Amino acid sequence: MEHISPLGAVHFRRVRRLTLSLVVLSMLTSGCTLGSTLSGGSGATATKAVVSEPTTTAPAPQPATLTPGGTGVETVSLGALDFCFSYPKGYTLLPYGESVEVVGPQSGSVPEPGMMWIDVSNAQGRTAEDVVDEELSYVAGLNPPRYTVMLGGEEAVVLDGMPGQNLVRRVYIVHAGRLIIPTFSPYGSDNAFANDQMEALYAAATSSWAWISSGAPCPPGS
Repeated sequence: MEHISPLGAVHFRRVRRLTLSLVVLSMLTSGCTLGSTLSGGSGATATKAVVSEPTTTAPAPQPATLTPGGTGVETVSLGALDFCFSYPKGYTLLPYGESVEVVGPQSGSVPEPGMMWIDVSNAQGRTAEDVVDEELSYVAGLNPPRYTVMLGGEEAVVLDGMPGQNLVRRVYIVHAGRLIIPTFSPYGSDNAFANDQMEALYAAATSSWAWISSGAPCPPGS
């Protein structure tokens, strides 16, 4: 099986964004009026009111498998974006402008590894809950698991099974006026290798996340 290059991994992410954009476009063509864009733009408000589902606490974490690369971690520190976190050793870090992507190791039998990417935009006065409600309004009928996780001592909202080329886990947090959305892929995949990589990446990133301006030390890498 051909190895997926870092450039190819970036392409996967862009295809996912295009897929989600097409979902939104289909809602527009069926007569719905959308509010702010996913990245934080402004526009008309949605014609249908969105009722927030109760946000629960995160389910008990399952043991994550760091495959391959052992139990070591590497650390990425993004001073301009005010956060740092660790990811499993053996994964590949791909800086991408005011964003970042981390891709798991490739296996000969796996067409695509587990990965995460982080999008940062202006929150425009919205809370994480507001953004979650907006995104759910774009995909009528979808009722994904919704819970919270702590990132550097601050509460974030998590949605499991959001649409894209693959189903994904999206984490939403607003910090210092910025909307930060780490996305983890694939979610709930039949591809056990890629799914385990994603869960290992999620566990490493969320448990080590720190805000640089808070004075908390960034996690050490090995």
